[in-house]
Amino acid sequence: MANRRHHYYSCRGALSKGKAIYDRPTRIPLKQMNEVVLDAVVEQVVKEERLDELLGAIVKERDQKSKHAIEDLVKLKKDALEKNKAVDNLYLMVTADLVDVADEDFVLRFNTKENCPRTGGTSEP
Repeated sequence: MANRRHHYYSCRGALSKGKAIYDRPTRIPLKQMNEVVLDAVVEQVVKEERLDELLGAIVKERDQKSKHAIEDLVKLKKDALEKNKAVDNLYLMVTADLVDVADEDFVLRFNTKENCPRTGGTSEP
C-alpha cells in the first residue's frame, strides 16, 4: 500500500500550548475545511442581490464608457468634416485660379503643421 499523506488545518493554540488543554478537535481535514470555507463564500457573495449589485455596477460603468466613446466619435467626425471642407475650399480656390499654389505666401502658410487644414496642427502635413 502506498504511503498516503493527509493534510489538516491545525489550531495554532494547540500547536503552541498543547492539545490537552482543548476540549474540541485541534485538527480539521484540509478538504473538509476548504468545503466549509467555500460554501460560506458562496453563501455570502454569490447571492442574487449581490450579483445584481455587481452586475449593475459593471453595466453602469460600461454604459458610461460607451457614452463617452460615442461623444468622442461624434466630435472626431465633426472635426474630420470641417477639415475636409477646408481642403475642398482650397482645391476650389486653386482650380478657380483664385490662388496660385506656387505663390510663396501660400506655400509658407500651408506647408506648416499649424495651418494645414487636414492636420489642424496635430501632426506633420
